[in-house]
Amino acid sequence: MGNPEPETTRALDKLRELGLLTYSEKLGYKLQSSAGQEWQRERDARPVTSEEISHIVGEKLKELIGTLDRPRYKGKPFPWAVLYSDGRRHHDERLQMPSDAAVVTVDMRYLTASEERTQAAWVQASDNASFRDRLIWMVGQPGTLPSLLRDLARSLYMVSRYGARAQSLPRERQRLFFEEQSRCEDLEHRAQTAVAQAFMDGELYYRGRAIDTRQHGATFATVLHCVAEEILPDLYSHYIDIAITPGELAQLLEPNLSGPSPKFMPTGLGILDLDAGKYVPTCNGQVPARIAQYIKDKDGISGNSLLADFGGPPYGYPADVIKACLAGLLRAGTGVGKEPRKISVGR
Repeated sequence: MGNPEPETTRALDKLRELGLLTYSEKLGYKLQSSAGQEWQRERDARPVTSEEISHIVGEKLKELIGTLDRPRYKGKPFPWAVLYSDGRRHHDERLQMPSDAAVVTVDMRYLTASEERTQAAWVQASDNASFRDRLIWMVGQPGTLPSLLRDLARSLYMVSRYGARAQSLPRERQRLFFEEQSRCEDLEHRAQTAVAQAFMDGELYYRGRAIDTRQHGATFATVLHCVAEEILPDLYSHYIDIAITPGELAQLLEPNLSGPSPKFMPTGLGILDLDAGKYVPTCNGQVPARIAQYIKDKDGISGNSLLADFGGPPYGYPADVIKACLAGLLRAGTGVGKEPRKISVGR
């Protein structure tokens, strides 16, 4: 009649999940005690709201992305910025937000209603101004995920409720508490895996198109990292791979320009030119010219705003590059600010 062990084991494990059996390596399966059944009833009676489930999803996403390597473009690693929305209470919640303006923003959307996840609507929305600089990842059909997260929420509740007084509990309830801790750890791992899979079953959107996750890998981490590196050249289309040190920046403030860094010359940023053996601040390069035009179009702008605007997409300029261009523009007398002697190269 064949081997019934696999089917029997599945049945026993199900009974164990329901709290009707316990298991140990030494004794195997045995019927749950009356104290164990009472523990199970207490855990099952704990109500779990959709808000709690959504919160756990956000936490698991934060853990998943927190372990990822940063995507790179032209040798620069771009940090992850993570936003989370569930269509209800959480809207653009910041799960991870670095101080750097040049980031890859991932907009994670845990929308449980199928009518909220229609591809046509999100292809269009992803090309709107408010979403164009984000990689939107929509969850797939949640399936059994809410049930698993509900179990985790109840297990977390029991561990939290009895954790502070575990040592003073009767021996049987101590045993149940330690079993609950093990169960909770297992559920935490399973929940992270299930959340990752739920998004793997969903859709990725970027600037008016859906991205096929199957072409970018088989795991959550691989897909997100590969897609990020694929969109970076478009997201930071004006990015330049130049870094300015404080010492080099100070060269632009010297009374006499002598032996400046090649980074300021036409082959670099194009802040300076060599004319009859003398270094002249012409700011003919693309970056300083772009910054000058931007300031004129805005009819003036604060330093913080300038750093934020040119630090993010589509530029990704480091702060010292922007400061170097401003120093050159001021020195060239373009009328974008005060005299060069007033420029601060510090914070």
